[in-house]
Amino acid sequence: MLVQVSDMIFLVEFYVLDMKDKLSSKGPTLILGKSFFKIAKTKINLHVGTLSMEFVVNKVEYTIFEAMKHAIENHSIFYLDF
Repeated sequence: MLVQVSDMIFLVEFYVLDMKDKLSSKGPTLILGKSFFKIAKTKINLHVGTLSMEFVVNKVEYTIFEAMKHAIENHSIFYLDF
């Protein structure tokens, strides 16, 4: 399965069958595991407040503190273990 983050596409080992979030107008929140973050070469710098992902020559960087200002207040967590 392929997952798109910004303009980068990654091959992943999981499927999201159906996720509906009636509490958020922005859509559901998906928490990705460490295998995805390793493939995406994710770097989290809490001192600066950035999260970056890169794949081959493409790189995307998010400002963590700015993103948290717009976080939704839905605290549900769903876990699936095979």
